[in-house]
Amino acid sequence: MNNVYNEKIKLNDAKIIAINYAHEHPWTKIKSHAHNFWQAEYIKCGERKYIIEGKEILHGAGDFIFIPPGKIHSSTVLAAELEQFNLKFNFNDTTRLISNIGNDKLLFTDKKRVESILHQMVEENSIQKPHYAIILKALIIELLIIIFRTVKDNVNPEYVSFAWSGKIKKAKEHILLNYREIDSVDCLIKVAGMKRTLFYSEFKRVTGYTPINYLNKIKIDKAADFISQKEISLKNIANRVGFEDIYYFHRMFKKIKGISPGKYRQLNH
Repeated sequence: MNNVYNEKIKLNDAKIIAINYAHEHPWTKIKSHAHNFWQAEYIKCGERKYIIEGKEILHGAGDFIFIPPGKIHSSTVLAAELEQFNLKFNFNDTTRLISNIGNDKLLFTDKKRVESILHQMVEENSIQKPHYAIILKALIIELLIIIFRTVKDNVNPEYVSFAWSGKIKKAKEHILLNYREIDSVDCLIKVAGMKRTLFYSEFKRVTGYTPINYLNKIKIDKAADFISQKEISLKNIANRVGFEDIYYFHRMFKKIKGISPGKYRQLNH
């Protein structure tokens, strides 16, 4: 990313093509492709791995990633369900825009303001009241100003996001490989090599979940796979994914999936 801010960029050149708020299931994949417009994605919760022109970028809650026209990219939603804003827009002076924001991810200190703008854009585009296009133009200009100021103030150094430290990544990988045996956060803190308070805050910021909620989400997702694919007793499934208490398993399954394990089995057979 080039952090040399160019004040001469013409913000009025921005024109929205599409804006929406989407939910995607774990492990959803998008094959390699490119397009002739700018693509911007802001993740509300969950995680996605991108490969852009051969470069791998991990993208988590609170990240904003920009993909310029013509860049070949693919992506995969990681373990948890993903919620994100998708913005497609045109900008006449693409070269100058790239020189200001690059094609990597940005992480904002004022997430509430960014999310509020994106929510307004989705609402305006959905309802389309008179003069909605003018309001959308004003909102994308406001969003771009925040982005340019973030770059100018050097909030995020080139290709670095403190939210995606290797330590948090190690903890997540440990969960994916050992979710059956993990029964407390202590082992994750040990794997990450971080202080407890810092680990909790960083983990929540990266994944959108507390460590325990993330662990339970992984376990329940695995349990749902067993329920859908095989005729195994629910008690056996609970044990397989690391729940010793069948009642706690039922409670967590309903909390995460919205329905009981039995009902889930009925709907998926």
